[in-house]
Amino acid sequence: MSDVLLAVKGAADAYGTTATGDLLREAAAEITRLRKEREWRTMDSAPRDGTPVLVWFRNRCHVAEYGPVLHPDNKCWFVREPATGVEEKACLVAVIDPPTMGGNPIPGTFSGPSHWQPLPAPPSSQDDRTVRP
Repeated sequence: MSDVLLAVKGAADAYGTTATGDLLREAAAEITRLRKEREWRTMDSAPRDGTPVLVWFRNRCHVAEYGPVLHPDNKCWFVREPATGVEEKACLVAVIDPPTMGGNPIPGTFSGPSHWQPLPAPPSSQDDRTVRP
């Protein structure tokens, strides 16, 4: 537990059952909830429905999703390469489900993403400002 969370919990205890104490306990619970939400999770709990998530792979963070690449039966974790203007998919080989070709696992040793997190919410439309030179 961090010093901030300890301080908030300590202050809540000091204020007891007052409105201030209740508010501080709510703040401590929200801090705990938000920290839990942003923790890295193991890949066995990652969504396999095409939902984009953050993945940790080879000491880098990527936005990736799980699904077919080149053929409906060829599934893996992949990143989209938007720089070319063409939707290309670069495969990050899967940890939990080995990459498949024609529905059959590809033999060999594969490494892949080790952890994931949900993507944060996008900025609100009023925060979506373009900086112009």
